[in-house]
Amino acid sequence: MLHYRYFKHILEFAFDARTSRGEIKKHTAYIIEVHNTNNPLVIGRGEASPLSGLSIDSHDDFENQLVLTLQQLNDGIRHEDIDLSKLPPLCVSLFMLS
Repeated sequence: MLHYRYFKHILEFAFDARTSRGEIKKHTAYIIEVHNTNNPLVIGRGEASPLSGLSIDSHDDFENQLVLTLQQLNDGIRHEDIDLSKLPPLCVSLFMLS
C-alpha cells in the first residue's frame, strides 16, 4: 500500500523574483513524498507549488486541498478518481509519482 505525506518549504529570495504578474519575495513549495509500506526504503518525491497570482490554484486554501487529497489517497482512493481539475500542480505531481 502506498502512503503519502507532504512537507512545506518556504523559499525566501535574496532578490525580488520577477514574474509576468509582478515581483515575489518568497514562494511556498509543497514537497509530496510517497512510499510503499511494504518497502519503505523506496521513496518518491514530487513538488506541487502554485505561483501566487499566476496559477489558478494559488489561493489560501491550496494546503487544505492538498491535505484532503493526500488523506483520500492514504484511504485507498486512486488519484485518477479524485477531481484535481482545479489543482494542476498537484495533478501533475501525483501523475509523476504514480
